[in-house]
Amino acid sequence: MQLKEVYNHEFLASLADVLLEVDKNFEKQKFLEKFEDQTWAQKELKQRMRAITNALGESLNQKDFSTQIEILKKAAVKIPKNKNSGLALIIFPDFVEVFGERQILKQVQDDDTGKLNPNKPNPNKLSHPELVSGSVDILNICLNALSFFTEFGSSEFAIRKFLKLNQSHTLTFFESWSKSKNHHIRRLASEGCRPRLPWGEALQNFKKNPHDILPILENLKNDESAYVRKSVANNLNDISKDNPEIILKILTKWNEEDVDKSLIRHALRTLLKKGNKEALKIIGIDCNNLSENFTIQTFALQKAVINISQNLMFDFILENQAANNKIRLEYAVYFLRKNGTHGKKIFQITTKNFAKGVFKFTKKHAFRDMTTRKHNAGKHFISLVVNGVEFQKLQFDLI
Repeated sequence: MQLKEVYNHEFLASLADVLLEVDKNFEKQKFLEKFEDQTWAQKELKQRMRAITNALGESLNQKDFSTQIEILKKAAVKIPKNKNSGLALIIFPDFVEVFGERQILKQVQDDDTGKLNPNKPNPNKLSHPELVSGSVDILNICLNALSFFTEFGSSEFAIRKFLKLNQSHTLTFFESWSKSKNHHIRRLASEGCRPRLPWGEALQNFKKNPHDILPILENLKNDESAYVRKSVANNLNDISKDNPEIILKILTKWNEEDVDKSLIRHALRTLLKKGNKEALKIIGIDCNNLSENFTIQTFALQKAVINISQNLMFDFILENQAANNKIRLEYAVYFLRKNGTHGKKIFQITTKNFAKGVFKFTKKHAFRDMTTRKHNAGKHFISLVVNGVEFQKLQFDLI
């Protein structure tokens, strides 16, 4: 099933029934008519989500924003939960984002003429904190609503709008959320301020300087929930792409404090793939005297020509000369791009302590086309990477 099909007509009908149950004035027919035209089938996931959000705004007879939020809260509790509901119910945070922002921006308009007051900030320049200085009550309604809805459909995308509207005020909520008893809300405290959240708008302020979000991550580093700790690791990994020195300092300290080792490894994954020596040291790998510790023998491909959809099989032998030697084994594939250049991607084989001896490996890499990767016929390359150092590169053809 395509992701966009979480918003099918069965879901829309069920949503409309629940909304009518909690609000007798909800215009059910008007809501459903919004999705009867032929363009619905062509709409992708985000387009469908935003169409539902806008239809909700038009079909709720209660036009007071805070009352609308209370209606949606009641609906969120009543909607049956299944494996797709966590994605589908992101419509509620999206409603808060769209209509909450509209309410806030109304504060910069002249009440009499409906025109922008030239003496007030331009609402298109969302980075100005004074933009919402007269709208704190509305902002608080939005932030409280997002913390409520995140248990049903994550608010990690919608919250970013309000960080841009008023970063300092919104971060006070993040600080509080990081200490919540609800693990969904604690995760929002981390996931919502990720500088490079996939599918979400990048937070440029935090890409440049993440210091304001570090206390939040500090609060969550020993969280009892693996769900929350994984988010902390992902946030740190985001930061490492723009500010590696900050993350290396933090994780060196956390490693000494015996913070969860899997969190630390996951947070370092981008730096480890780059062969960063400080990152390797944090996870216990000595990068000195590489040639004295081990040798790679007989790295070879089983076939030098394979079809797209087949597996590339390769073999190698690792001879380890030191007892209890921690080694990180990876391989790099140089994928042929359409323009004739190659793009390198690292894949992990294992990271563990090896006894002294000889170890034989047979590995495979699948070259099946996926929605996230399409392969191009032609010359490709593969190499072994040991403790961040790239060894022999072999050529193969994909046909």
